[in-house]
Amino acid sequence: MDRVMDDTFPKLLAHNAATYGDKRRAMRHKHHGVWQAFTWRDYYENVKHLALGLSCLGFSDGDKLLIIGNNAPPWYFAELAAHVNHGAAVGVHPDLTAAEIKFIAADAAARFAIVEDQEQVDKIIEIKAELPRLNRVIYWNYKGLAHYQDPLLLGYRQVVQLGEQSAKEHAGRFEQKVASGNADDICALVYPTDAAQGHTHTFQTLRADAERLLAITPWDHRDNAVPLLPPVSTTDQCFGFACHLLSTCTLNFIEKPETHSRDTREIQPSIVIRGTRYWENQAATVQTRLLGADVVKRWVFRAFKPIGDQLAERTRRNQKPTLFNRLLYRFADAILFRPIKARLGLSNARICYSAGAALNADATRFYHALNLPLKNLDGTLKGTPP
Repeated sequence: MDRVMDDTFPKLLAHNAATYGDKRRAMRHKHHGVWQAFTWRDYYENVKHLALGLSCLGFSDGDKLLIIGNNAPPWYFAELAAHVNHGAAVGVHPDLTAAEIKFIAADAAARFAIVEDQEQVDKIIEIKAELPRLNRVIYWNYKGLAHYQDPLLLGYRQVVQLGEQSAKEHAGRFEQKVASGNADDICALVYPTDAAQGHTHTFQTLRADAERLLAITPWDHRDNAVPLLPPVSTTDQCFGFACHLLSTCTLNFIEKPETHSRDTREIQPSIVIRGTRYWENQAATVQTRLLGADVVKRWVFRAFKPIGDQLAERTRRNQKPTLFNRLLYRFADAILFRPIKARLGLSNARICYSAGAALNADATRFYHALNLPLKNLDGTLKGTPP
């Protein structure tokens, strides 16, 4: 891969689409209980038509695109479409209130928004009078919106259709837009919860973070990742775009937050990225349930977890485990640890990342006993200050 020729995310996407086309899967999304696959060609075509559609609506150089919703392929199509048009994405977590969204949209001077559903549309309508720069609000989930007549609103499919027509009428325009991007272009604004101002990121800063991580623990096309949160934070931007596009792994999107555990068990991902609080809560929940289970399960947990703790401690001290230690752990793994990992969707996990502060001691011991390769990202991803 030529670093100069592929120095932006749209260029990386174009490279992957040209190289792998329909031969490799880029994404999977569970919709109505069925996993739907997107090849690299599908990914490219979706971004192409959305980018051209946005351009037809007036999205131009330097514009900011507000994106609000749960993690799903349209979020990624939207961000890359903004990049193609030399604009930047401004990610917003779907749980934010209308007032919180107003602050971010106004501070970023967002002219366009792409949102998931009626809930997010209603928030925008509530604050639209205070956002005079906002030109269009596009929604990708149509449920409940058929009777809305606000001229600010437009359906996602309508924008894509505009792009499809534009592609027919102006052959090569999309490719020219992609080719004209630069590594130092601003591609994303990230608003941390404790910051009064957004942090800007260029393609180069996010790629540098990704390359630093991939140099330590490489990913490849055989890997499956489940990004739990939408790419609102620096960490999720780095993983969801830079690491994904560089490694050509498959991103898997759960159907909805409530089905996360079930969907993850189905996927059994090899790469897992979660926040510190998630890992800690999960460890506490599993241990509490096992200690409150029937007599047999309780005994198994109390008898075999110390075996995992002992092996983890020897590993931490760089002490080679004895043959007896290894045999004992294999037995404990079959009886206790392997079923726990399967239940958590971690049977195939070869790289686990914890984003945020260091894990507490109890959670650390728990995952080390399971022999999970859990790495902490605190301070690893640098980003760019405001």
